[in-house]
Amino acid sequence: MADYIVRATAANASIRAFAVTGRELVETARKAHDTSPVVTAALGRLMMGGVMMGAMLKGENDLLTLQVNGDGPIKGMTVTADAKGNVKDHEVAETVIRVDERMSYTSVKKILEDRDPEECAKYEEFIPMFERMEKLSQILRKRRMKRGS
Repeated sequence: MADYIVRATAANASIRAFAVTGRELVETARKAHDTSPVVTAALGRLMMGGVMMGAMLKGENDLLTLQVNGDGPIKGMTVTADAKGNVKDHEVAETVIRVDERMSYTSVKKILEDRDPEECAKYEEFIPMFERMEKLSQILRKRRMKRGS
């Protein structure tokens, strides 16, 4: 049987439910990555979560990326899904992401948009990196808008 997603709503669409079967998708990923049963189960669950969450996206060209990091042999997994419930990309990474500082989006906004002196002083060493990321974001956004997504 082919993979599929079922959507249901109740109470004038104030309650939504999703169910997914993705055996073929997960088996394809297992073969591509030659993963163990445990890693296959984790990747499959992440993929199915991506499919269901992607199906909730509003824009036709919107994408959603889920990332899970761990401290075992598999250091992380990433799944990207679209608004049609398709998994566009997935990765099992044997890498480590080092975190220098935990921040909120509010703090970054205060630095880049508001130029808040207190936040700027607190995260002074990261400001050049934030500014480069902002420029990159603008370039990518322009390209995305140009192609209509």
